[in-house]
Amino acid sequence: MEKLKSVLVYYWPIAKKYKWAMLVVFFGYGVGIFLASTVQPLLYRSLIDTVSTSERNAEVASTLFRLFIAIGTLVVVYNVIFRIADYHIIRSHSKIIRDLYNFSFANLNRHSYSFFTNTFSGALVAKTKRFVQAFGILFDELVFSFWMTGVRLLGVFIVLFIIEPRIGLFFLGWCILFFTVVLVLVKKRIPYDLKTAAQDSEVTARLSDVITNVLNLKMFASFKREYSSFKNVTEREQGARLTAWKFQNIQWLVQGVLVGVLEVGGLYLAITFWLQGVISTGTVVLIQIYFAAIFIGIWDLGRSISKFGETLSEAVEMVEIFKATPDILDPRHPEPAKISQGRIVFDDVSFSYEGGVSVLKDFSLTVEAGEHVGLVGLSGAGKSTITKLLLRFADVTQGAIIIDGQNIASISQDDL
Repeated sequence: MEKLKSVLVYYWPIAKKYKWAMLVVFFGYGVGIFLASTVQPLLYRSLIDTVSTSERNAEVASTLFRLFIAIGTLVVVYNVIFRIADYHIIRSHSKIIRDLYNFSFANLNRHSYSFFTNTFSGALVAKTKRFVQAFGILFDELVFSFWMTGVRLLGVFIVLFIIEPRIGLFFLGWCILFFTVVLVLVKKRIPYDLKTAAQDSEVTARLSDVITNVLNLKMFASFKREYSSFKNVTEREQGARLTAWKFQNIQWLVQGVLVGVLEVGGLYLAITFWLQGVISTGTVVLIQIYFAAIFIGIWDLGRSISKFGETLSEAVEMVEIFKATPDILDPRHPEPAKISQGRIVFDDVSFSYEGGVSVLKDFSLTVEAGEHVGLVGLSGAGKSTITKLLLRFADVTQGAIIIDGQNIASISQDDL
């Protein structure tokens, strides 16, 4: 639940801008699936009972014709409702995906220069795409699997309980058992999915890094070394993926057994009650139609729960980047920039990189406006570091950098 909450914090502000479209989507698909999977089989039940218990005559023909019209009308109605929902989900999704890309771009660029130099660009691209695409996957699973299956299960339970309470209670007990077992298995699987997502990001990052620096790879004849390193990364990814898939197979096996119990147990009860004269022939067929539809829906739902957890794990990777505090922050109330001439003063500046590596200590320098100054020194002496500090790509550990009498830490980075 914590992971779901952490992801929703970033999805919801964007998604709620299209809340009316989403309400139409949930209402449309809910009503449509109720009519198609619950009401329509009831009409077929009446059709079968009429055919199996009546002689051929004008009254029966009239009844059958009315049922035919009702079924035809119902098919048209729920298909129209589905298409309206389709239209709204397509329009809202395309806009939300656009907004999520823009949001990710803006949030990534809050981070400092050092963040990007210490992070594989390929990994950032992969995580961004997975975060954006995860919304579409999560929303589709929520609507087409959880919501529609939930409406179908509720409708079936109500009808079965009205027709024969004992069959309804059997179905309710089975649902409780099934979802309890599946949720326990999904919870155990989430760590495997997280590890797989992390390893996949590492493979993408390494591949992107090599392709980006292919000139250096060829210049220094480093193919064998890089290939060996890449094989180690893909080997770890394969191991993590195989472990997750093995656990998934165990989950599918358990689901298969439980679904088999529903199908066989439901058929046994239907035959028993028919022999006792409690239910009609059409009701026996209705129960089997319901359970056959539920078999497909429940099986897909089990897969969807796994997919939901896996996708959520992938989205969390980007959320961690969003939540991280940037190394360089603008002041809460930045001063207006007063820089006009360009007189630069490094006032007793010290700087150390993360890990305690000291580059500058008690460094002071004044550069007058219009003056040209060259920095000369050995590699690692701090020449490029001085430039990065001047541009606030990194912040001084001690001291201050002042331009035209204004501390650069007191104005926004964009103004600087």
